[in-house]
Amino acid sequence: MKDIRFTVELNEKKAPGVYLMRLTCAEDVGPVLGGQFLQFEVPGRPDLSLRRPFCIYKREPHSVTLVYVAVGEGTRAMAEIRAGQRVNCLLPLGNGFVLPKAYKRVALVGGGVGGAPLLPVIGNYPDIEFHAYLGFGTAGAAAVLAGDFEGAACALNLFTDDGSAGVKGFPTAALDGDIEKGLQFDAVLTCGPAPLIKAVRAVAVKRGLDAFMSGENRMACGVGACLTCACAVRGADGKERNLRACVDGPVFDLKKVQLF
Repeated sequence: MKDIRFTVELNEKKAPGVYLMRLTCAEDVGPVLGGQFLQFEVPGRPDLSLRRPFCIYKREPHSVTLVYVAVGEGTRAMAEIRAGQRVNCLLPLGNGFVLPKAYKRVALVGGGVGGAPLLPVIGNYPDIEFHAYLGFGTAGAAAVLAGDFEGAACALNLFTDDGSAGVKGFPTAALDGDIEKGLQFDAVLTCGPAPLIKAVRAVAVKRGLDAFMSGENRMACGVGACLTCACAVRGADGKERNLRACVDGPVFDLKKVQLF
């Protein structure tokens, strides 16, 4: 974990409310797993005292890229940041996706920009065949991530609510349909809104798949001190315990997490 001083190389609006930010630095960022995140300090805003957590969408030796949605005061302030500004980020934080060597084919199911933590997994495991199932509201939102997944995954299955890109429908229905047709997976990884996560778990249970999720819990400190990101997870003894998403996760066994 490092507290790194970055320079903002670009901060572009890619779709209504959706931004892509690339940060560069002189030192080596170090290894990053899909699902790990950083804590971003909004510059020039002492009133925003808490850093904001964001998954790391892309990592290179001297840069990281984030995808975020401007929905609150902090992210709206981030949308005003210009190229050349300096920002501080603490990274990498949390536990990412760690996959067994025995896995040969894995499904990735993402909802909206929530699918961003899944992209680095593909690069971390070049010997695994990844099939991506991504759902978005509109074509504009889909365009933010679709090109990167298309270039990285073995197969990309794209869905939108209005049918403006890919197929009109839901990614989990397509995943279940492909399994029904004989496509075999060792596991499914997912990140996105709660309804999607629940639907993925239903498919995993039905089909007997390993399943892991990257949670989107609200966080304050990002290092396990404040307990605001606690979630209930069932242990090996069958008892539920409150774990901290920021240090015990954000990646958890999907079948063991209490979903609301």
